[in-house]
Amino acid sequence: MRDQELSNLVAVPRDLFNDANLLKCLGTLYLRLEELKLEDRLEHWSPLDGFEINRSYTDGSTFVRNILLRGTRGVYTLARPLNSRDPYPLYVEAGVGEMGDWVDIAVFNDDGSLHLDFVEFLKDEDLWR
Repeated sequence: MRDQELSNLVAVPRDLFNDANLLKCLGTLYLRLEELKLEDRLEHWSPLDGFEINRSYTDGSTFVRNILLRGTRGVYTLARPLNSRDPYPLYVEAGVGEMGDWVDIAVFNDDGSLHLDFVEFLKDEDLWR
């Protein structure tokens, strides 16, 4: 997934459902991080601007431009794949891995609990580089 913007053309009802699901995932993530006393890892820049939902030009995934995951090595985009039917389809765009491939880390299991890979990423981002 990449964070290049797609034009503001939207398709109803598809994008209404996709955007609603993205916000549900981010709200759930905040609650799960709050349980771990890590809610400060989610940064909401410019809260007066609301949620700036954008679409990737390359793959149609959606992300909120002004909500990022803060790690020890930087900030990361949280994205939702286009038209996913999974209940919690949120991924951390972790960057380029050792093999030169793009690494996306699942945030949730299907039941809304945090995925083990994401928990490990929170502990040590270097494991994914």
